[in-house]
Amino acid sequence: MQRPSIAGVIILSLFGLPFAGFGLFFAVVSAQKQPPPPNAWFGVAFGLFFACIGFGLMAAAIYGYKKANQQADLADANPDTPWLWKPDWAARRADGLSPKVNIATWVFAAICDAIGFSLAAAVLPKLLAQGDLKALLVVIFPVAGVLVTAFAIRGTLRTLRYGQTTFCFDVPTFSPGARLKGAIRLKPVSDLPHGFDLTLSCKRRIVTGSGKNQSVQELVLWQESKNVAGDFVTRDPENANVPVDFAIPAEAYETDEDNTNDRVYWELRAQADVPGVDFDDKYQVPVFRSGAAGGQAPGPEAGAVEEPAVSAPAETHIVYSDDGTGPSFYFPPLRNHTQAVGVVLFAAVWSVIVYFLWNDARAPWFFRVIFSLAEVLVGYLLLSVVFGSALLRVRNGALEVRNSILGLGSVRTIPFGDVAVLAPLSQGQAGTSGRMLCGIVLERSDGKKINVAASSLSEQEVRWVVATLERAMGRKQDTRVQFSSMYGPPPQHGSWTGTAAAPARLPGSVPVTRKTQRKFAVVGFLLWLVFTIPFFRTFFRVVSSPSKSAASSRSSLGTSSAQRQAEELLERSVRHDERALDQFERQISGWTGTVQLTDSMKKLEWRSRFSRDLRVRQANADLNLAVQGLRRDQETVDQLMKRAQEPGSRNWAYYYLGMEGGRGVDSERIFAFLSDRALHDDDATARQWAVEGLRFFKTDEALEVLYQSFTTDPSFAVRDRAGCNVSDCGIFTRAQRMRFVPKLIELSADPTLQPQMRSWVFMALGEVTNAPVPANTEAWRSWYQQHGAEKEREFAALPWYQVRGDE
Repeated sequence: MQRPSIAGVIILSLFGLPFAGFGLFFAVVSAQKQPPPPNAWFGVAFGLFFACIGFGLMAAAIYGYKKANQQADLADANPDTPWLWKPDWAARRADGLSPKVNIATWVFAAICDAIGFSLAAAVLPKLLAQGDLKALLVVIFPVAGVLVTAFAIRGTLRTLRYGQTTFCFDVPTFSPGARLKGAIRLKPVSDLPHGFDLTLSCKRRIVTGSGKNQSVQELVLWQESKNVAGDFVTRDPENANVPVDFAIPAEAYETDEDNTNDRVYWELRAQADVPGVDFDDKYQVPVFRSGAAGGQAPGPEAGAVEEPAVSAPAETHIVYSDDGTGPSFYFPPLRNHTQAVGVVLFAAVWSVIVYFLWNDARAPWFFRVIFSLAEVLVGYLLLSVVFGSALLRVRNGALEVRNSILGLGSVRTIPFGDVAVLAPLSQGQAGTSGRMLCGIVLERSDGKKINVAASSLSEQEVRWVVATLERAMGRKQDTRVQFSSMYGPPPQHGSWTGTAAAPARLPGSVPVTRKTQRKFAVVGFLLWLVFTIPFFRTFFRVVSSPSKSAASSRSSLGTSSAQRQAEELLERSVRHDERALDQFERQISGWTGTVQLTDSMKKLEWRSRFSRDLRVRQANADLNLAVQGLRRDQETVDQLMKRAQEPGSRNWAYYYLGMEGGRGVDSERIFAFLSDRALHDDDATARQWAVEGLRFFKTDEALEVLYQSFTTDPSFAVRDRAGCNVSDCGIFTRAQRMRFVPKLIELSADPTLQPQMRSWVFMALGEVTNAPVPANTEAWRSWYQQHGAEKEREFAALPWYQVRGDE
């Protein structure tokens, strides 16, 4: 056996290194970010999760290398006896796989739970608050984690109940043509109403591609099942022993694991339906031809042999009849219910995909055409499985065959002399129960083939049909299942059977030599450099010069439309990405009159309006100006001043004049104008919009005017908006708002104050201070005497832009 190469350890470790480095870097940055965002813990957890993946890959590489070396030592010590290459086989037992599978399930469950619940905690509350239906998609992730965890818990309970189960046998290995006998040992089981269902399978596992393109196919080459009644299970104080006895066909394939990408193995599966946690475990057993057997494995293509008559299965959907002229087998629609349900679900999902592709203007036309053409094939598959039927019958020296859909199809009559082959056929597919699915192949003497009920029948059903028909046709019975695969014949050993034949491998594959391994190692290292150098360049660029990183990000954004850029940058700004906020401010002037309030932009505009970062609120004002086509310059201010004199556009002009003045364009003139309008305009609605314009000014003078409107304006609507702007809304620092706390406390003590105003005053006090004080003047006076100075120092120490907000 070939020794494992250290190159694989190096490549896998190098692959895990960026995960570990990025994860630790992200966790540290999230923990040190000031001010800490509410979901800072999520960033730390996310980073540590990726770091664990990286270190886990490194540990797995080292552990796998050690185990592979131990395996190679056993192979070198027993070159001609591969059944001694595994410690459990060498001890004449096969250990159950359930505990190992359960460990992997727990690891997968931990990953699913970490991702699912972290994502839900970070995103779900916001989506629910906004009534966004995307919340339903987010819920899928934690639900999936719960389901996987439930499977892991169930596996753990199974292990605790039945222990580490083993299949024990008395011979070094099992040989084709002999019997596989032994006993499965597990913790005692008292109640076995249905006994144990045992299934022995010969399987071929083929791995193609690599990385994201890797796919695994598991084909069933041979299979047989039986039930062992509970009365035959022997018990002792420590174990229950389930007897196992199968006849292995002489032409069967033997175990071959030389090529990990194309291997043949034998699996014994035991199941028992018992109260509580059911029993279910698998055992990989050795099946080899020893040197004494001589010769290479004949394989399924060996000559036909006479077999005893095959009995009909106990349960079948096939309709059998014999009117004296010959047997007839009718294969009705929906003969395999599980298969039909699976095809219906697949067809429904595919149709939904095609529907959305044609109704999404952004979908490329190429995908629409390809998926629509495939929809035709999916429809045919649906009709074949759900509404397809078949007929096989013997009449007047000929075999009649008909395949039909919805009853449409003609009968073909083939004389016995033209029937070259009539046999069970399998492509190695297995149903949901793990049992091999088969069909029937009829090959004519001219080489043409007709498939009947392909991959929809059990092995016993097809063997029964074929045996009955061949007997009626006066032919020698041969009901062995033929195997058809695009991958060619399964690999088989040739080194210890007395032949010089090389093991069969996947088409086009070659044995992996040490030289080839070195080539793979060099190529792998170069690929690692290609994929990781950009990461490390970005890493050092971020650490050394954030501005350069922002420039790179601007370059990547430059290829998208203005609307898309604006939405992406505003989204990232709302999530407190400072580089995105800087880019947004730099580019917003170029988007004036271009960006629009689409549905997604409306949601972002609303979120940014109440951000806990005043810079994001300023970005909100810039966005509104750009949407209206208003530039930040003196000419625009002059135009707005003229519009403010027009009754139809006065309110609109007040609002956007406030944004212009708040961004430093002719601020003194605009402030004087809006202050006068907020206090003296005859129209209450106009005063309200002037109040809204003043909230963008960031000055103590603007707060004074707003406080005056809050306390003196005759309109409750104006007071409401002025009070909100004093306490929470607008672009004012927390220290600025804190100066009005004594005034608000004294205002609450005014006996002439109306109840609505008193309620608003206490609400404003709570929003300014964020203190849990009852709506009582004396309580607030006491709190201010004890904590007022402390709160002022706290607010003064905060970054100017950090305020109380939604996110």
